[in-house]
Parts: sequence; C-alpha cells; structure tokens
Amino acid sequence: MSSLLTGPGPVRADDIASGEVLIQDADELSSRVIAKMGLNAEQRMAVTGKTELLERQFRALDEHLQPFGEEMTGLVALSSAYDPWHDCLRLQGVYKGGWRLDTSVTGPEMCFLSRGMLDKADVLGIYKEGGKSGVPIDANHYTPAELVGVARGFAVCFRDILGSTYVAATDLGSKPEHMAVMAEIVGPDGVTGKPGALPGQSLCTGYGAAVMAHLAAGHYGMPLEFGTPVIVHGFGKAGQVMARFLQRWGCRIVGVADEWGNIKSKSNIDVDDLSRHTKVTGSVAGFRDTTMVDDEEWLGLNAVLLAVASKENILTVDNANLVQADLVAGPANGFGTWGAQEILRANGKIYLTDRLDSIYGVYGSDLELAHFKGDQDAVLERVHDRASQDFQAVMKVMRQFDIHTLTEGAQALAYSNRLASMGISLN
Repeated sequence: MSSLLTGPGPVRADDIASGEVLIQDADELSSRVIAKMGLNAEQRMAVTGKTELLERQFRALDEHLQPFGEEMTGLVALSSAYDPWHDCLRLQGVYKGGWRLDTSVTGPEMCFLSRGMLDKADVLGIYKEGGKSGVPIDANHYTPAELVGVARGFAVCFRDILGSTYVAATDLGSKPEHMAVMAEIVGPDGVTGKPGALPGQSLCTGYGAAVMAHLAAGHYGMPLEFGTPVIVHGFGKAGQVMARFLQRWGCRIVGVADEWGNIKSKSNIDVDDLSRHTKVTGSVAGFRDTTMVDDEEWLGLNAVLLAVASKENILTVDNANLVQADLVAGPANGFGTWGAQEILRANGKIYLTDRLDSIYGVYGSDLELAHFKGDQDAVLERVHDRASQDFQAVMKVMRQFDIHTLTEGAQALAYSNRLASMGISLN
C-alpha cells in the first residue's frame, strides 16, 4: 500500500536533499519577509542569525556507563540571533530544541529545525535560542533498553553543552524516559519532557495545534463546528492528541494516514479506539470500518481541515494540487514546501504555518523550565490563552506590513520580537 511517509531504512541521499530543500525554502521565506518589513542591512543581519552544527561519534551506554552496540553519530545544531550593533550573539544563554531518533536526521535537517526553533521562541517572545539534535537511526529497530542506552551515550558525549548551553526535549522517536536518563547525567534543567515534570506537557503540542487551527478556521470563515470533516496525517504523539481534541469538540475524523498506509471512513473514526489499535498492530491499517486508499484518493478526501502531524516535506509541488481541504495546518515542522504553499494559496486554501501551529510544545517546555505549578487543566488553559494571544499578534503584524499569508505573518512576528529583544523598534 502506498503511503506519503517512508518506512524504516538507513539514512538516504534523498533525506539529505530534503533537508537542503527545507533550508532553501526557509531562505526564500526570510527574503520575502525582510523585503516586506523594509529592514535595513543591520536589521537583516540581526534577524537572519547564525547556525552552528556539531557532529560527534558515540556508542550506547549501559547503566554502568559501559559502551555497547555499534558506533553512532550524534548531531546538535544551534541557531542564535546576532546583534550587529554590539558584534555579539543576542544572548549568551540557552538553546532549546528536541532530540529526535529518525533516519531522516541529517546535518541540513538539524540546521533547518534549529532555525525554526529560534523563530518559534521569538514568536512566543520567550527569547531562547534555537537548538535541535538527533541520531540518524530507526527507533523501531531497537529495544526500549537499547534506546535508553542511546540516550545515555548521547548525554555523556554532549554533556559539555547539555544544560549549560543546550536544553534537549522529546521529539520524533524519543520519549520521556530518554529525557529522564539524560537528566541523571546532566541535571534536571538540562532536558525537558521528563516524566511527571509538568502535568499535561505531552498534550501541549497537539492541543495547541488544535486550538490554533480552530482560531484560524474561524477567522477565515470556515469554523470547525459539530460534524466538520477532518483528515489527519501522522498518528504519533502530536497527531493523536490533536485529533482527540478536535473530535471532542465535535469534528468528524474521516481519514488518518501513517507511514504504513492511509485509511478513510464514511462516518467518524474513533480516535481512542484507533490509538488502541495502533498500540497492538503498529499501524492505522486494518482499523475496523475503514478502507485503505492510496495517496491520491486520501489527499482528495472531502474535508475542511487537513492536519499534518507527521514530518517535513509531506506536501510538495507534486501532490499539493490533490489537496481538497480548505485549511491545511498541523504540528509537523516544515510539512509543506514553499512551492506547495504557493499552489495551495492559488487554489484558495489557507496554510497555517508550523511557526504558529507547532510552537506550544516549546511553550510547555518553557513552563517546565520555569517550574510552573499547576495541574493539567491549568497548563492547557495557559496554552489556550497563549494561542489566542499569538494569533492576534500575527494578525496585527500582517496588517502592519500588508502581509496576506500566515506563513509570512508568523515570520514577521518572530523578526519583530527578535529586534525588540535587542532594543530595536520598527515604528
């Protein structure tokens, strides 16, 4: 069965090319927004920032810190704003971003994602620098104990920067237990996403994405009301949470896709039942009362919202014309190439950038670092209120600079906040 996602396998040349495409798209977006904001040379230098990539070899470690298994490559990318007026980095502080275990982990992808983390932090106005790290392996090919060993080995290898410079978090392929092992080595403030550290933190990314999609849909005259059809691409941690909240609010989930295939339903796919099904089978394929379909038919399903919660470059110039949903959103990083976004806009679709729709895991992580005291409901209330505030801030910036897309609006907000953090006003 065809699927938009790739299955397990080694790092491939097209993974590297995919990361390079992401960087090219980010550069194109940056150039357009800088021009619309009318930034001068110093301001352009400040908002562009600088990125450094670290690459080290390590091996997994057991509980006695003895190495086992094959040698692996650990990557850490760090992106920071640069203050040209004082010839220094904006902050001599913390870089934040997830630690992922996936075959798509490459230098270009880590650099793109760390730049994205810098933008997300500045959209939120929390003024942390951007980081991203990972190991290019397929987590499905390792036992839980082996993956804990990978986390331990990575933490020892990079303990000179973990905590003091870079704060890791859960991401694609990694879990809270991996953060717990890292915390044993580098200290509790060296990682976020630790078990029990913040009630409801595992919900922040997906819940925030659902809230932001609701806000955007309502603003553009397509409210996600009772019975609204939704399709979800990616049924991992964030995808399940986003789908679950959308369904609780009355939406019908009529299609779900993962790396093993795409399913559709004439009625409403029960998200909780599907979650239990995937825990047993490892895939959405074969779920009761659904039909397996190919990529073309799945993207063409009649839906108001296509929520992408899988990975980068899912929508490209080759398949964007197939999308029938009115709103494309989701917590996946860089899920639509620049060319795909232009096609979607030409077709009258609204594209909700990940710079807005995937930032609430970052917000939850910041609450953990600040030792926020409150239960799960209090955390989700904070996320809801923050999403509402951020959406209004983007609308204001779009009006200020005569910007007409959410992608450019979110980038302009990040740049405005970044310059403001250096004491530079655009008024």
